[in-house]
Amino acid sequence: MSLQDVVENLGCVVVGTASSLSEALAAIDTGSAFDAALLDVQVGREKIGPGADRLMSLLIPVAFLSGYRKRGIEARFLSMPIIDKPFSDAAVRSAVLALCAAAEQKSGMTP
Repeated sequence: MSLQDVVENLGCVVVGTASSLSEALAAIDTGSAFDAALLDVQVGREKIGPGADRLMSLLIPVAFLSGYRKRGIEARFLSMPIIDKPFSDAAVRSAVLALCAAAEQKSGMTP
């Protein structure tokens, strides 16, 4: 199952994807309506750190996908959920549910 399928099967809406850091930053800056984000640590040849920083400054919960395990993730992001690639559906579900809980807590909604 694709990452998008797993997320959508949880009842979440995928509002977009980005194939580069500049696309990710543009989506964030245009005010796209999203409550949480799954970020690949490496997008093309670029690290996603600036995108993660921007999301975190907006209090949007993030989780990382990485084929490098924790080695490819900057130290300041190691407390965030990390999904190792190749990912299992269960790992994605767990991370997305954690992100949803964090987003609900941030907005004051009850689960």
